Amino acid sequence: MIYTLDWIVEHWSQIKALLQAFFCGGIAFVIAFKYQRNGSTYRFLPSFCAFGMASLLAQQWLYVIGGILIYNEWPEVSIYDTLIFAFMFLLVVRSKGNVARMFHCKDKEASR
Repeated sequence: MIYTLDWIVEHWSQIKALLQAFFCGGIAFVIAFKYQRNGSTYRFLPSFCAFGMASLLAQQWLYVIGGILIYNEWPEVSIYDTLIFAFMFLLVVRSKGNVARMFHCKDKEASR
């Protein structure tokens, strides 16, 4: 099937919804299952932020996918939210799920 520009414009809201579901589910999955401590110490605030991010983004994923599968309706999502989730997804994948290291530009081991 060849996708033309008309097809993309016609299905833009569905594409945005699927992208947002992908990014939210990906962030929640990486934070929940990919992060490994490797002997680091427990810190309450980053752990609380990681739990909150994983919970909220999994809830957004359920809202989008549940609306599609259960109610057969495509939820209206914002392109700005989708872009923010895409940026957060890149940061989480780059930091391998470590929320405390997510916004650090330098890697500690690379600077040694």
